[in-house]
Amino acid sequence: MQVVEKGMVGLDDDLGKVVPDLSDLQVLDGFDENGKAILTKATKALTLRHLLTHSSGFGYDSWDADLITWRQSIGSDINSNSFSYESLKIPLKFQPGEGWIYGIGLDWAGQIIQKLTGQSLEDYTQDHIFQPLGMTSTTFRIVDHPELQSKRADMGLRPEPYGPLTIGQAFKPDVTTMDCGGVGLYSTAKDYGRLLGALLDGGDGILKPDSVHQLYQPQLPDPKQLEENFFGDFYPVFSPEYPKGSAINYGLGGALNLEDIPGKRRAGSVMWTGATNPRWWLDPKAGIAAALMVQVLPPADTVVSELYAELEKAVYE
Repeated sequence: MQVVEKGMVGLDDDLGKVVPDLSDLQVLDGFDENGKAILTKATKALTLRHLLTHSSGFGYDSWDADLITWRQSIGSDINSNSFSYESLKIPLKFQPGEGWIYGIGLDWAGQIIQKLTGQSLEDYTQDHIFQPLGMTSTTFRIVDHPELQSKRADMGLRPEPYGPLTIGQAFKPDVTTMDCGGVGLYSTAKDYGRLLGALLDGGDGILKPDSVHQLYQPQLPDPKQLEENFFGDFYPVFSPEYPKGSAINYGLGGALNLEDIPGKRRAGSVMWTGATNPRWWLDPKAGIAAALMVQVLPPADTVVSELYAELEKAVYE
């Protein structure tokens, strides 16, 4: 949103004019009888609004069945878990703006920032977000900060629901060839609280109030696919705090509940989560920002979900 405020790009500009690799996208329409991918040319321009709202058509080829099959069909041994620019070059699941799928949109948004500013995502975020807010323990590149490495929490692994935690492998390698806009940021509860507080306070110098206001505005004309994801098989991952069947949408900053949740967050709150089970929400009507910072795999950990529900209940009592 900062680069939008500065006039570097518009939310609805054609991003193919910024990054050439986004100018000739293809849509995966299935596979023929020989297992060869059926690809058609994307007829709609990809925009920053699409990337920020996961309506671009980009999924994750590390967990979407069709994209996994596509990778196998071309004999490629990389995927989104490679954390490389080359891994971002995948087909879309649908025409931009015509659906919803969680995927690498934010990683591409990070590439847009780098192209427009001439800075790495690490340098840009340090200069324009983290340092201005006093977030001294936040970075994409923990290998450059030995003082932070000693504080890093181990990855918890709970293979069985309600089972004991053991120490597992890190979700992401310490050294990668790309700063990813959608994964791999190291931070602390104190630092992340500064960021959420700044957004709750209208931007606090890092964004204009109007830009913050847009984060809470529904962006999907038809949220059907969002609802299918949130209230279907991925309900424990994405939205266990939402009553099934409630009105939802997606904003420029995360998922939105369009109805009050009794005893909890108000309508118009924004939230998101991550693969290692951290969760946060912003409730502008109640003036509340909260986060639960954990590092546990796999996603949808039942113990963490129940703890999060109790946290939210306690906050509003």
